[in-house]
Amino acid sequence: KLAAVLDSQQSTPSSNGSIEAKEGPETIMLRQLRANGTNKLFLANEYLALVRRYPMKIRSVIFHIRRMCKELLEKYQLMEECVSCMSIQELEALLDRMQKYIENPDTFTFDQQKAKREKEAMSRKREEEGKRKRFEQRMMRKAKREGLPPEYYLKIGSEVPSVEMIVKLKSMPKEERLAAWKA
Repeated sequence: KLAAVLDSQQSTPSSNGSIEAKEGPETIMLRQLRANGTNKLFLANEYLALVRRYPMKIRSVIFHIRRMCKELLEKYQLMEECVSCMSIQELEALLDRMQKYIENPDTFTFDQQKAKREKEAMSRKREEEGKRKRFEQRMMRKAKREGLPPEYYLKIGSEVPSVEMIVKLKSMPKEERLAAWKA
């Protein structure tokens, strides 16, 4: 039979005669590995175990969990809750709830109002992104008309001013301050 090798605990004698735990191989059947590899919740829980061992920012963890379980999060209307999680424990509880829904589908009830709110939020987000793109295009056309580089108006104010620059601007009269700021 084919088998895959994964890390596990294995004991070995140390130099002082006591027994120490050491990383060693554990044999897992390929059939089991294949089944777990397609189970998105299993992968997400395994990922959280790795995050506990090798900590990282919660925003990155949420991003990866969303990528792994997107279909399930949308199906069970938990995407919003996933994004608002503030700890690994909250994410684990969310994954446990999804597992319960999968094991017993009668426990989940689809909320039409929540679906409607999510759809409206998504359309607002798309509209806001469209507004930003239209603004950038307008500023690029303006720069082109005036013979300036296309990103001229988009780069104005993008550089963070130094403390010295702010002190200098505050000491100037209002008209000079505006002229210096726009320059």
